[in-house]
Amino acid sequence: MDDYARRNSAMNGKVVFIHIPKCAGTSLRHAVSRSLDECGLENNLSARVETRASVKAAEILKRDVQLVREQLLLYFMADPSCRFISGHFSFSELAYQQFSKEWSFIILLRHPVERWLSHFFFNRFKKGSHTRINMELADFLNTERARELGSEYVRRLAPATRQINPVDTFSISQALENLERLAMVGLVEKLDEFSVDFEKHFHLNIDFPHMNRNPAPERLLAALRNTELLRKVEYLCQPDLQIYDAATRRRNLLHCESSSMP
Repeated sequence: MDDYARRNSAMNGKVVFIHIPKCAGTSLRHAVSRSLDECGLENNLSARVETRASVKAAEILKRDVQLVREQLLLYFMADPSCRFISGHFSFSELAYQQFSKEWSFIILLRHPVERWLSHFFFNRFKKGSHTRINMELADFLNTERARELGSEYVRRLAPATRQINPVDTFSISQALENLERLAMVGLVEKLDEFSVDFEKHFHLNIDFPHMNRNPAPERLLAALRNTELLRKVEYLCQPDLQIYDAATRRRNLLHCESSSMP
């Protein structure tokens, strides 16, 4: 099989993956890259908007990092050889308007309370300094950053309103509208199901490895057993819980329709 045939049999469709932190995004990226690599063309087919590099570029340019990532996203989407793009970028209205006939936008979501706690402990005890949290959990709960972590989904799906703080009903409604424009919305709690749906959509079999293990798993598990703490985090996560609940309803509806088909 020549390169052209392999390239066009590697993946049916083109995919933009909006990678939300601590939502199995690294595992998905590695799963897709590994499958594409079997075609011998992974380096030509996939692209990643790398986190630290984009932050550094934004600092040099003195621009908002999400705007820089959007520009990089548009560049990769315009590359005819690219099939899969991932990164911590937000939903881009411009990218959607220009490329939605050719590209599918997908996302993975995790229960917001679990995602919030995982995000905190990962950044609290990580080795690197980038985005590290240097506060104990009890103190961090009262910070602006803690509130922002509870609206991560809203800010990623409604980037035009991400500077609004606290997140308002308009931001949430915009995020919900954009959620419905995505080709696939997966749940971390249902990764096996997501793998099956991904193969149906894009004709590429993916097997999730477990990447980016939390550096403080015992503390995370202890926090998940603390009822009082969970209530506080749940309060912070009210905006994202609305997005997650809508994603869950969408998943249940689609799978009910699928199971009822003859």
